[in-house]
Amino acid sequence: MISILVGFIGIISFVGGPVLAGVLLVVALILGILALIRLYRGFKMLTPYVPNANLGRIGSILLVIPILDLIGVILVGLALYFVGEKYNNGTTKVGGILTAIPIGFISFIGFIVSYVGLGNILYQVPASLTPQTPQVQQPAQVYQVGQGSLRGNVATLTLYSNLPIGLTSATIEGLASTAVAIQPSSLKPGENRVEITFSYVPPAVVQGTEYKLRLLLENGSTVYATVTS
Repeated sequence: MISILVGFIGIISFVGGPVLAGVLLVVALILGILALIRLYRGFKMLTPYVPNANLGRIGSILLVIPILDLIGVILVGLALYFVGEKYNNGTTKVGGILTAIPIGFISFIGFIVSYVGLGNILYQVPASLTPQTPQVQQPAQVYQVGQGSLRGNVATLTLYSNLPIGLTSATIEGLASTAVAIQPSSLKPGENRVEITFSYVPPAVVQGTEYKLRLLLENGSTVYATVTS
């Protein structure tokens, strides 16, 4: 668009002086070449995602050839229309239609409308299409705090957990005693006072003896704790 404006000013500047007009036309030519390169690259990047975006690449090349530039304008306009259709943007679709009309003023307006529509598409890309930083799930860490106690068939101990996680079972090693109730059955982040009721504890348990508990977490991992009778 800037190239066309500078070129137009350069043409009407011939009345004031050919030198200024020549400079403006050279600037317009350089801007036009840079614009066509960017236009070609843009459609090339969109080709895997937008159907018929390849028409824009072909049109960008034909715009360089004087006798085929009208066809190039039509192809670029069609490609812009398909971009608007792909991303459900009516402004870009209208701009593409106007651009495809090979009449100088109408096509120029089409480029302006397309520019606005493409800007809207860039700012309305769904969050699901933007790159997301993968979230690494923190592993559960559960361990005993202090010393637990065993009174009769009830063990009481304190467990620390960094994540919410459930306790699915517990056994006393060496006694073949399995838990029939665990309160609470789900650990919260931080310290948790846990009470485990076992089905049976032999009366031969000696006071002051340490026993090892085997605790199974809901994620399948095992935690060991000790209690003193």
